[in-house]
Parts: sequence; C-alpha cells; structure tokens
Amino acid sequence: MEWALLSSTVRVIVPLGHVAYKQLRQLFPQRKFPPFRHGEIHWIDHYAIILSYHPSQQNTRTGRLRWEEWLMIFRQARQICEAGTQER
Repeated sequence: MEWALLSSTVRVIVPLGHVAYKQLRQLFPQRKFPPFRHGEIHWIDHYAIILSYHPSQQNTRTGRLRWEEWLMIFRQARQICEAGTQER
C-alpha cells in the first residue's frame, strides 16, 4: 500500500541492511538484483538503489560501518535527487 503511494515520487531508495534489501527485491520480482555490497548504487527502472549496512550497534561498534561511510550514502542520495530536480 505505502509503495503505491510513494512510487511515483521516489527517486532514491536506501535499504538499510541485507534484510531490507531482500524486502526491496520483492517489490521488483521481475528484475535481477546484484549481490548486496555496501556503498554500491544500482539502477532498477528509474530508481537509484544505494546499498548500506544497517547502522546497528553490531555494525558501528565493530567498525564494519563507519560514520563517514554512512554519511557518504546519504550524500550520494542527495546528489541523485538534486540532479533529478535540475532535469525537471
């Protein structure tokens, strides 16, 4: 239901973690998805999908996900959104 409301305005999707990534794949069952790798950007239809580890304590305290790496995910998302705004 929520996806139907958002799908026409969404440009960037950031699934936080592998579980969210698996759920996202269910929205596009006809599309082939690459393996989960933090920081990668993939385009499915007109959506930019930026993969990120989940910001859990398990990932942040162990150093698997550093603050600067996580900020970069959202900087990339912003750049894509701003580029799309300029196209309109």
